Amino acid sequence: MRKTCLTVLLAGVLAGLPSLAAATSTKELREKYLGKSFHLQYNLYYEDGEAMWVNFIGSPAFVSIGRKVTVQKINSNEAILQVEEMPGDIVLEIEDATPDEETVLDRLLGDTPPKMEGFDEVDLKGIRLARIMPGMTRKGVF
Repeated sequence: MRKTCLTVLLAGVLAGLPSLAAATSTKELREKYLGKSFHLQYNLYYEDGEAMWVNFIGSPAFVSIGRKVTVQKINSNEAILQVEEMPGDIVLEIEDATPDEETVLDRLLGDTPPKMEGFDEVDLKGIRLARIMPGMTRKGVF
């Protein structure tokens, strides 16, 4: 009986741990990003006002690399981004981000626009148009 009670108690504690971790993560995300402005380090593809942390090139619209965005709202599931000189917000889904939400946001959002040095004209044109073009280097595509 005592062993069963201990097992049930341990299972209850372990079941509660993910929610505690998520709450801490949300608080840390808010402290780091909420209300602050950043520059996109990659083109951000979106559809119907929603973007995913997995950035599919096939989406019909995109926010171009280097654009200034402000994080309006954030939790462990999504970040609401206001893009400078663009009406409406974009909901960036970060739930299940790999390896974690903070790493994905740190890669996507930077304090300064990314440096475009070292790219040739074909790469720069493809990056600006968010298209893979003949003659682009592997670095320009990725």
